[in-house]
Amino acid sequence: NMTGTIGDSPMIHAIKNAITTDLLKRYNGEAEKKILHTASALDPRFKGLPFLTVEERLEIYRGVTEEAASLEVFSPCFM
Repeated sequence: NMTGTIGDSPMIHAIKNAITTDLLKRYNGEAEKKILHTASALDPRFKGLPFLTVEERLEIYRGVTEEAASLEVFSPCFM
């Protein structure tokens, strides 16, 4: 969790701020966020997406469901 907490020492607070600032510079575009959120939704450890709002969570799951439904299933033909 990168949110500052009451028990954080000044050093931990500074480290969290530095990491958060760096990540925001790298991953602030909507396309990057969508890819990262989709990857998190597919990872069993984070599939609940607790770091997103309910609306964002539903949007990600809708996109994953649509993508899965659009995939063609190829079955081998044995003749």
